[in-house]
Amino acid sequence: MKAAGAVIVDPVVIPDFKALLAKRAGDPSLNDEALRRYLARNPNSPFKTREDIAKSPLLAQGYPQPKTANWTRPLQVDMGKYGEYVKARDQLMINILKVMADNGLDAIVHKTVEHQPTLIRNGVNPPYVNNKGIPTFNTFLVYCSVITVPSGFTTDNLPVGITFFGRPYSEPTLLKLAYSYEQATHHRAPPSTTPALQTARK
Repeated sequence: MKAAGAVIVDPVVIPDFKALLAKRAGDPSLNDEALRRYLARNPNSPFKTREDIAKSPLLAQGYPQPKTANWTRPLQVDMGKYGEYVKARDQLMINILKVMADNGLDAIVHKTVEHQPTLIRNGVNPPYVNNKGIPTFNTFLVYCSVITVPSGFTTDNLPVGITFFGRPYSEPTLLKLAYSYEQATHHRAPPSTTPALQTARK
């Protein structure tokens, strides 16, 4: 990126980053309503509610343990913890935006995953290691813009990505940065099984 003309500021320190992330909590009632509206977009779907999914005999095939319990157990709402999360979310947003403003940053760039992909057997058997090492502060903040693009391969020839994290509603800027990175590196390599693209002629 530096060779392509980017000005790199490294490192940057976000105050109370881990402490605020530890406040993550959810309001299952909001998630339930969001799911209901999402399912309603397909009138032909046999699933209309969370309860429909929980009763499906295919549930265990779609979600490994212990995630199936997230669908079958009753909704539990701790509004106290959710309130703490909302407060922490707002504070972390302020902290990040201040760091970006103080350093003149258009984006914060980080590895999409901090390790090589987890083996399937480790994700479907106890202790169910699957998302470990994946930065998820963008979902904690909800409103921020994020884009991930290919950034090469591991020593085992597995694809890896790089993530551009930006301010809320900064998608145009991130698209420009991500496109510039792709054009400068050409890290993406399609699988050997990918057929050649055919150009249609009029």
